[in-house]
Amino acid sequence: EKLLEVRFQPVPRRIVWHPFDPNKFVLLHDGAGSGSGSGSGGGSGINMANGGGGGGGSTASRTIATLVETTRLVTVPHTDASAHAVCLCGGASDPNVQSAGNDGVGGDEIEGALKLIVAGPVGGSGVGVAANDLVFSPTSARHILTTHEDGCVRLWDTGSRVYVDATSGHVLAAAATAGGDSRDVSAACLATVRVTADDGNGGVMSCRFLPGFVDARPPTAAGAAAATAADDVVASYLTPPFLTGSEGNTRLTLWSPFTSTGSPPVAVRTFRIGLDRPLRERNIPMILGVGTTPMGQTHAFVADSEAGKVYVLHLSSAASSAAAGGYGGGRVATGFDYVVPFDTAHPIYSMKCCAAAGSSSSSAAASASEEAPVAEARSVVSAQSAAPSRRRDDDDRRFHRR
Repeated sequence: EKLLEVRFQPVPRRIVWHPFDPNKFVLLHDGAGSGSGSGSGGGSGINMANGGGGGGGSTASRTIATLVETTRLVTVPHTDASAHAVCLCGGASDPNVQSAGNDGVGGDEIEGALKLIVAGPVGGSGVGVAANDLVFSPTSARHILTTHEDGCVRLWDTGSRVYVDATSGHVLAAAATAGGDSRDVSAACLATVRVTADDGNGGVMSCRFLPGFVDARPPTAAGAAAATAADDVVASYLTPPFLTGSEGNTRLTLWSPFTSTGSPPVAVRTFRIGLDRPLRERNIPMILGVGTTPMGQTHAFVADSEAGKVYVLHLSSAASSAAAGGYGGGRVATGFDYVVPFDTAHPIYSMKCCAAAGSSSSSAAASASEEAPVAEARSVVSAQSAAPSRRRDDDDRRFHRR
């Protein structure tokens, strides 16, 4: 049964549902405004500011996502028999329109919705700032991490607002925010971190938070007493550590958390997957997923969408006495210690990591039996298609790592 139709133009590239509120979702769409290039800083590659610096060229604000609350949408009934609700997103020429037909009329503005706008100068590198991926922080729903074509990741605070001049793309000072129609309201961009150069490989494709860890540090800094972060340092963490996927998700980087003190995340370890042909010849990027077993083992899954392969990377860790009772259980991610490749019958187009059932201590004790599921098992459900003529249900495959 169709309940709601949102006619947003241009068609969003993705819809991301809020992890804690079923009445909220994010429309991930191409950046609006003129100009192209990076909105991030230059030399250091890290800019702890609202949107970043950047070089010369034209200036424009870039709306890369819209946070929608379904309970606040202004809708009209559809004229078909279902009479489902339709949000025209400002696309109706007559504001007094009382119904929606099959003409597909829709606009690009959702009244009252919060936007994510990459503000600041937009350089002339020829690479846009459109977002490739978006994830909510598992520890605070107000924080959102986005990956971009310009090679950067950006952390947003949906609990804070900034006003962006619609013409210049600059963040307005508090004194200049009163009145006027030439301003846009955006969530505050807390940090911009450069992950990779503008090399034409799509920038940063994916990001995933790692809620199984409280911190991420190199092995030499995570051993013995050096592994113990002070409780006040841990308290300053805004997010858990996270992974980024670049170069078509063949280059995975482990990062330390974002902090409230202004200290930028640090790249801890990088893992690259070798390909049998140049990345530029591939049409579809690899697919990245992360899952944690009931026993606390965290793996990154990289699925090849053009060949039947899945790479499972295990994240190594060390213990930390700080924040042992909080998220992450006091574990510190230190890198990747092994990878297990799988061959599948068909390319993988999507996947979801799911915890294995029966993960109690009793099932762990029974894991020696061939018939019993292993307590640390991890399932990956992948939607695959060998040929367009076949039903999707026939192409679904499920495999388990034991």
